[in-house]
Amino acid sequence: MQKEYITDFQIELAGLKIELHTLYNLHKFCHDYLLSEEDETANPDITVRTTAANLEEENERAINYLGHELYSPFMKEKQYVYRQIAEKLPNHNILLMHAAAIEFDNQAFLFAGPSGSGKSTYADYWKSKFNDRITYINDDKPLIKITDEGVYAFGSPWCGKERRNNNISAPVKGIIFLYQAEENRIRPLKKSECWDLMLNQIYRTSTADTLTKTLGLIEEAMESIPIYSLDFKKSPSAVDLVYSCLIDDKHTT
Repeated sequence: MQKEYITDFQIELAGLKIELHTLYNLHKFCHDYLLSEEDETANPDITVRTTAANLEEENERAINYLGHELYSPFMKEKQYVYRQIAEKLPNHNILLMHAAAIEFDNQAFLFAGPSGSGKSTYADYWKSKFNDRITYINDDKPLIKITDEGVYAFGSPWCGKERRNNNISAPVKGIIFLYQAEENRIRPLKKSECWDLMLNQIYRTSTADTLTKTLGLIEEAMESIPIYSLDFKKSPSAVDLVYSCLIDDKHTT
């Protein structure tokens, strides 16, 4: 027998009103992004409904791609809702990026790279150095919105195991791709060097039209903000290198 929805609610992500009809307690997971009843709209930008069949399909997907089941109905639903939202974001000029995003003096910095490259560690170095001047936007899956005024980073509930995220936004000052190395070195990347790096870290949708839209948004982002490659040893000294390059505007190698 189909389980009744236990939570019907709306959230706001990167300015989008999203209506969720869920079977499990996703309401609590999304609490920082909940809309009040006064702010809810009868015409949300995105609507997601989950069924028991959806969650079993999500579990099969995890087995095929990750090699293991998702461990609870809540985990299945959290992943299903995440993917359903991410599939629709490009239609609203928004990308979901696998990165650690911080806000520093009202500007966003994104640290990207494959799993194990040190994104969270490097974000922690910034926090240790600048303390209250740093706010975590999202430690795993920030949203990137391309607007006529520039590119902005936004928080989202999907933020990694440490649950470091805030419902804030800031204009993106730069994206830094991280590589562990014996010495610190930073260099600006040419557009031709950025395509594969960005594609590997941006959620790619499953439909042709939306994928085309995604590629166009990636190109707009690359034209609007500087992108760097940072070789860094696991030391806070790598913060000074990026600070001098992106904030003091002194290119250092």
